[in-house]
Amino acid sequence: MQRSFRLDVPHLCSAVCRHLPKTMPLFRIYNHFGEELKRFASEDFSSTISVGRSSSCDVSLKAVADTTISREHFVLEKQGPAWRITNNSNFGLYKNAEKFEEGSVRDGDVIRFGQYFLCVGANCGPSPYDITWDVPTNNPERRAALWPGTNSIGASADNYVTVRTDDVSRIHGLIHVEGDKVSYQNMFQSNRSTVNAQEVGEEPVKVKVGDEITMADTTVHLVSGVRISKIVASSTGKQGGRSHNALNEAALQNVLNPKASITWPMLVSVLAFGAVFAIVAYMLLSLL
Repeated sequence: MQRSFRLDVPHLCSAVCRHLPKTMPLFRIYNHFGEELKRFASEDFSSTISVGRSSSCDVSLKAVADTTISREHFVLEKQGPAWRITNNSNFGLYKNAEKFEEGSVRDGDVIRFGQYFLCVGANCGPSPYDITWDVPTNNPERRAALWPGTNSIGASADNYVTVRTDDVSRIHGLIHVEGDKVSYQNMFQSNRSTVNAQEVGEEPVKVKVGDEITMADTTVHLVSGVRISKIVASSTGKQGGRSHNALNEAALQNVLNPKASITWPMLVSVLAFGAVFAIVAYMLLSLL
């Protein structure tokens, strides 16, 4: 008489999967020049991460922030497998040049807060392009990075690129970056803009490195960007005797170099997972 048995395959697989390594989001913070200032992995914290100018924030920007950053500017909160961001500042949050109060964050998202940028994911960061200009402004370097997606440009500090001159409108135009493709369009029909002396309307016009964009009488240039890191050690919190900054470095290496993060427990888990599937397959075949 053949022995019958019941195998709870979903429960068995779930138990094994709980011990397998999981990929956690990596966050980076940049200034408007495209210089990396902070990086942190979500696994370094609990289910919420506060970010702001205050030294009491989980990620403090006290050493690098200007007045466009609030004491607690925003909070990242884990909800199930996803993360959400909530604005706690009068300055707000922006994504693709549109203001929002809260929403989910996904790999590849670029979120502007003040004159700083939160990039989600190990491969997310500023685009390869910068905007430069020759006229004197309150930006001494006369340069700003462009970001994947939509970048607003104008005289207001609420823009991704601020070029404060008398003739540039508050929000003069939009610069779209999709991979290696860049285009410019007027924000409003009344704004006067040209690309290489050709008038631009509200329809996007392609722009390449070396081209000149003239907003009213102010000319800016699309150039290749130079990216550097100015990471500042965290001024808050310790975990097991290691600073968040040290943990962030380790987390970054694990994301960028997966081979470096393989440990014996992980290898054993993977082998055990394979063994379970082999046993399950054998048992199922024996029932046929």
